[in-house]
Amino acid sequence: MFSLNGKVALVTGASRGLGWAMARALAQAGATVMINGRDEATLRPRIDELTKAGLKGETAAFDVTDEKACAACIQGAVTRHGRFDILVANAGIQHRRPIAEFERADFQRVLDTNLTAVWMLAREAARVMIPRKAGRIIMTGSASAFLARPTISAYVASKARCTR
Repeated sequence: MFSLNGKVALVTGASRGLGWAMARALAQAGATVMINGRDEATLRPRIDELTKAGLKGETAAFDVTDEKACAACIQGAVTRHGRFDILVANAGIQHRRPIAEFERADFQRVLDTNLTAVWMLAREAARVMIPRKAGRIIMTGSASAFLARPTISAYVASKARCTR
């Protein structure tokens, strides 16, 4: 397995599912992983699990749609660890409703989380990575960008950003 010893990573949407699996894998490869979610209490058991396994992690409880919180998280990593190396922009939400019944506010909420937040986090990560000429930004997509269903129009629009 490759080594990420000394690297610092942020995985958004990491309290469960794919985000948690990616965060755990990065920690197993040696990275210090900041796991993100909106609720500190939900994240704490995940950090305890990493610590018990001898891995390095910390919570990063914030809403990814909060621009200032995104910047503060990445800058905080640089302050605490002297570096920031890997962003996994994974957080996402879903709102199921036939398009004719979809409210604009619900559409905007999905885009803000699944698209705009990814851009904000990537911008903040790039501001740290470009001067160092090092780093990785990973954005999760979805097969739903190609295989849409009638009740997930906002999700499809937001996830298509990761396709070729």
